[in-house]
Amino acid sequence: MRSKQTLNNSYMSYKSYINNFNFPDPDWEKLPDGFFSLSKKGLTKEEGHLFDAIKLAYFANEGGWKKSAVRTGLICLIGLIALISLISTDTEPLARTVSAATLRVDEVIQSTVSAILRR
Repeated sequence: MRSKQTLNNSYMSYKSYINNFNFPDPDWEKLPDGFFSLSKKGLTKEEGHLFDAIKLAYFANEGGWKKSAVRTGLICLIGLIALISLISTDTEPLARTVSAATLRVDEVIQSTVSAILRR
């Protein structure tokens, strides 16, 4: 576990990065580790807005949207594979289960109707 002094030093480096961020020409390679998990607690109102603006710029610029697109693409691919495997599986066992339930319902209806007609 890091000491409180180390945490304060890293927190000050975050604040320094936020205050000196170059919006016209951002260098995403210099983004501090754990930057997006940083809490706004301890930041001034202006620093909090700058922090949000840096995150927005990262995802709108070359940094984040590519990762987001790759993640979305992978999720779609996994869903498509699951759908194809579901469609291509043998559906006969599923049909038997459904038809068995239907036969039971039909039997209940027939026995109820015959009991009513006997009276």
